[in-house]
Amino acid sequence: MVVFCVIKLALYLQTVLLKSGPPQRDIHYWLGNEANKVDSALASDKALELDAALGSCAVQYREVLGQETEIFLSYF
Repeated sequence: MVVFCVIKLALYLQTVLLKSGPPQRDIHYWLGNEANKVDSALASDKALELDAALGSCAVQYREVLGQETEIFLSYF
């Protein structure tokens, strides 16, 4: 059985709880092959909304299929 799934975009939140101080948060928004300009804008807007909800202290990363950052790939 072959299952085919196309994912246009995804949001990923990584939170590290430190012994002292506020949590360290990274927000990655990932764009797949099928993502267009509207999808890219939506992912960016949702990442900003998530960051605002968390107190505007997260680092945001834009990830593109095949060009992902090492930090993003290290999560998997």
